Amino acid sequence: MSSSTAGPGAPIKLEDQDIVIILTTSLILGPAALNFADRRILYVIDTMAKFAAASENFTITPDDMVNYFGTRPNEVDWVYRRLRSDPSQLAGLVSTIALQAAPYLPHNHTTQVLVPLFVALTVMTTIAIAMRMWSRHQVANGLKLFDFFALLGFLLAIVYGALAVRHSDVEGQYRYYYDRTWNQIAESFKLSFILNTIYPWAMLATKLSLLMFYYSMTKFNWIHYSCYAIGGLTIANTIAAFIIPFTQCHHVNQWDYRLNPYECKFDSRISLIVNGAIYILTDVAIWILPMPLLAKLKLATGQKVLAVITFSLGGIACVAGALRLWVILTFQEYSAKGGSNLEVDVYTILELNLALICASAPAVRALIMYYAPKVMNTLSTVGFTRDDKDSDVAQEDVSADSKA
Repeated sequence: MSSSTAGPGAPIKLEDQDIVIILTTSLILGPAALNFADRRILYVIDTMAKFAAASENFTITPDDMVNYFGTRPNEVDWVYRRLRSDPSQLAGLVSTIALQAAPYLPHNHTTQVLVPLFVALTVMTTIAIAMRMWSRHQVANGLKLFDFFALLGFLLAIVYGALAVRHSDVEGQYRYYYDRTWNQIAESFKLSFILNTIYPWAMLATKLSLLMFYYSMTKFNWIHYSCYAIGGLTIANTIAAFIIPFTQCHHVNQWDYRLNPYECKFDSRISLIVNGAIYILTDVAIWILPMPLLAKLKLATGQKVLAVITFSLGGIACVAGALRLWVILTFQEYSAKGGSNLEVDVYTILELNLALICASAPAVRALIMYYAPKVMNTLSTVGFTRDDKDSDVAQEDVSADSKA
């Protein structure tokens, strides 16, 4: 940490790397001080600094960590190893953070858009799914298997969104780890784990509904083979995305073993990025799959343009998936921008719902085309009737004038 002036207690300018160090320290001291798990981690650090100042040798020993702060005896050595410090260096670290850095730390708030976005998109998606189901009933003589997959994707999207709302409530108003309690952080990790296991199945259901729909549209072999290939890749990616969270660490509840430097075999962020990239690849493939088929359809120019626009809406889902991947790269884990995963939740809700809305667009279009002529005929009939009545009234007026 860089000081603008020399001497103890001097004002300091916090660089991004300093904030990362403090966030890392917070994620180590949080689970180490279990006796203070319901207190903000900055409070824990300040308490440690005062404890060190009151000690004879300005140290925080392993016995102090176990007896006063509540560190598990089998994990106390890991605290010093993870912080690369000894008892005196730990005392110096927490004192520097508490006395010099704390007054200058950012206290940014978490995003407040998640709940209203979830409500708005759920309403829109519900309308789209309802119109899709009604369209199948009116136009296609009943629901097909791919409609039930879309319905499953819709239900999973609602479950994901509801858990994300709970996640937002647990994280509270501050996005940095040092502004939260360890109990909050551990519960947040748990909810992130659950959300990461639901997301791939929601995506799979929506993608399979589209692939089965395209498969049923035509008898072209290349479409069928493409559906098999894209579907196989999507299924394999989904299974991998579901299994990895259970196997990447030695314990499923790895947040309870955070201090163990050997707990996890690899960074979960890597698997999220790889799985997300593959989903984007399949999004693009599904998006362009029907385009050659639409080009061969013998339709009027206006109808063909409308059909292309309808199926092109899938590009919106591709953009949403790319934005979600960017958010994972930017906000997943901790950085100087904070340690909140709520942005990932926001863009995942956006992606899941937009994918369902876009997947329902062809059925909604068919429903509109089905009712449009009837509506136009009704309006025309009403118009003619009104014109006839106006004409009769005019004739009566003329007759009355002539008699007068």
